[in-house]
Amino acid sequence: MTQLDLFKQAPKDAGQVVAFPVDRRAMMVRATAHQLGTLDYIAGRKFWNAHVKALRTELRAVGIPCRKVDLEIRRYSAAVARTVNPSLLYQGGPDTAA
Repeated sequence: MTQLDLFKQAPKDAGQVVAFPVDRRAMMVRATAHQLGTLDYIAGRKFWNAHVKALRTELRAVGIPCRKVDLEIRRYSAAVARTVNPSLLYQGGPDTAA
């Protein structure tokens, strides 16, 4: 078989894009936590709402279903909260596992 033979075969299955979990994007989590820590409450809320809206749009654009996007946003929110307030790390719950 040569490389050109590969182009003659019909594709078996379409590929699937698997997005890296947003709560594991350490640089983005830390940057967001830092930004929130430097803002007052109202500016922080505006920043967070715009940030989550953009993140939600990004996740939907790569084809992630709405329920999965909601779960990713909740986990991301928990990761940012743990970074802003490290004492939350030791509270129980499904989103606190390392």
